[in-house]
Amino acid sequence: MENPYASPIANPYGSSTLSSNAVPPGTIAALSGAKGWLRFLAIFSWLLALLILVGLVGMLSQNVANSPRTDNLGKYLIPALVAAYAVIAVVVFYGGCKLWKYASDISRLQKNQSVADLDQALNQQRTIWRYIGISVIVGTTTYIIGILAFVFIVIEPL
Repeated sequence: MENPYASPIANPYGSSTLSSNAVPPGTIAALSGAKGWLRFLAIFSWLLALLILVGLVGMLSQNVANSPRTDNLGKYLIPALVAAYAVIAVVVFYGGCKLWKYASDISRLQKNQSVADLDQALNQQRTIWRYIGISVIVGTTTYIIGILAFVFIVIEPL
């Protein structure tokens, strides 16, 4: 005999006439709408990384010995900036690669319409947000440390 006080059992995804391995067209359309923007942002990220590298070449072409500041701070400032901007270029370039991979996963989902491809695309989206979150935390911390270093090292104490 069935327990009349038991909680009802329901399908949280609703009833569907689709096979268990097919993704609804609305889900594919929603993700497909972002694919063009993902490709645009990936290309923009790569161009930005290239511009940062061009700026690095300009910084490296400066002669530190002819700099008006020849003390220890002046000797180490340009190499420190070069290292920082090189790291930023790598971070921006890698972010563009992640965006391009996500767009490619969406293209595969459009073609195959399988749940496995949907899982892969959503997993890629999760890794992008994790990467952005870590980048924001590290970037903000770096800026705070840089501002404090500027205040306590560069600006003469009163």
